[in-house]
Amino acid sequence: GGMCVVSRARHRALDREISIKVLQSVERAFEQQLLRFEVEAKSLARLRHPHIVAVHDVRTATIAELRLDVL
Repeated sequence: GGMCVVSRARHRALDREISIKVLQSVERAFEQQLLRFEVEAKSLARLRHPHIVAVHDVRTATIAELRLDVL
């Protein structure tokens, strides 16, 4: 825990509120942390449940970022 920050944002292209989960320091992140982040994104993307947020996008090139529904 404690490796990510979650913020509320507005997705400009979709014109809606989302949450963004960002790995705090990709430059200093270990390969294992980036892999865990990507596995989490893929796992969440497969789930469909009213109490689980939907994943809209994941990026790990320059920053590790997961775009989610707002709770």
